[in-house]
Amino acid sequence: MPAALPAAAAQAPRGPKVLRMAFPTAEAGFDPPRVGDTTSFAVLGAIFESPLTFDYLARPALLKPNTAVALPEVSDNFRRFVVTLKPGIFFADDPAFGGQPRELVAQDYVYSVKRFYDPAITTERLYVFENAKLLGLSELRKAAMAAKTPFPYDVEVPGIRALDRYRFEIRLAEPNPRFAQNMTAPSTFGAVAREVVERYAADPMAHPVGTGPFRLVQWRRSSQIVLERNPRYRSPVFDGEPSPGDAEAAAVAAHLRGQKLPLLDRVELSIVVEDQPRWLAFEGGDLDAVLVPGTFAPRVVPGGRLAPYLAQQGVQLSRSVMAGVTFSFFNCENPIVGGNTPAQVALRRAIALGCDNPALLKQGFLDQGIVAQSMVAPFPSTAATTSAWCRSWPGTRPPAPRRCSTCTALPTATATAGASAPTARRSASSSPSRPTSARACWPRSGSGA
Repeated sequence: MPAALPAAAAQAPRGPKVLRMAFPTAEAGFDPPRVGDTTSFAVLGAIFESPLTFDYLARPALLKPNTAVALPEVSDNFRRFVVTLKPGIFFADDPAFGGQPRELVAQDYVYSVKRFYDPAITTERLYVFENAKLLGLSELRKAAMAAKTPFPYDVEVPGIRALDRYRFEIRLAEPNPRFAQNMTAPSTFGAVAREVVERYAADPMAHPVGTGPFRLVQWRRSSQIVLERNPRYRSPVFDGEPSPGDAEAAAVAAHLRGQKLPLLDRVELSIVVEDQPRWLAFEGGDLDAVLVPGTFAPRVVPGGRLAPYLAQQGVQLSRSVMAGVTFSFFNCENPIVGGNTPAQVALRRAIALGCDNPALLKQGFLDQGIVAQSMVAPFPSTAATTSAWCRSWPGTRPPAPRRCSTCTALPTATATAGASAPTARRSASSSPSRPTSARACWPRSGSGA
């Protein structure tokens, strides 16, 4: 009899795959134009989908189609982009659709982008589109503001318009070869359905309905967010392409190759502002993955290695570079360090060159990082960081023992203002070729491997 127990256990049905994580800051809500915080962005990335995404294993970063059939057709010297959507992608079920399946169409992206121009919506990211100079949209916004009338969503402008059911066109006033990167962010280019926005106009932040892998099922503001698998999700097969020589990424690709995403059934996100209780919750087994607070780095990664007491429990550590920049400015009106005489400029240069970057890294950031050599982050783009962090964790789950910890520092950079040869320093984690997002949020076991 005892010999038969393992076989019987192996045939027993598995429970739902659940990931438990905690964020250090509270969410604002889940309406793409209205939010600007990282916690809300993370949840948006699980619910809404952008036309493009990134291959999270490829280095350098690689654009890939998401809801689009292929990368945009580009013409007119990078001033015209045509996106063709995949047929058969559906929004999560919602009463706003009257009990019928609701297919994603080109007009949904047109409407979603126009919402950023609506004067009635307070948004931090209108600048993304205004800097790109989409034709006609800024003028449409100004006219609505001047007339004090509702934004005219149904007025067609050349900046973004649907060509047919599955194709939409974007036209810019100036060439912008990097504009396509904006199409990777669900927080900026995530498709919303007009019916949903209009039905829940009183509180759109609490009713996100998208085409992504998860849907919101529970929200206790500033406390807990619960997501469950979206039954309407198309479940694509994982197809990451690791760079040659990247053993860690190759192992992830080998484990996930051919598997349908997402691998999780449920995600439980808690808001734990204080570092100590968040870390203790992880140590106690109440969380499956955590970003290690910088103050805990000496305990968690002494000498740059995972602490033995954690390794013995099956905890795994993944470290990667996170870009973050702050500035220290000289007051150029100060009689000593200010001014533009050769002597004053030389003084500022001397102060900048005298900054001890390694000492700051060791003492200020507990030796958890690398010294930056410029103000430019050591990977291709901020868009890659944002999209990857927002999109990795809901659908990827490499094998591992019990649970995973990830270590990040509080990155910074210091540069001189008014000096012609500024010195910069950035503290981050140890792999300059990989954005923090691509590793920090991959769950590695626990309650639903």
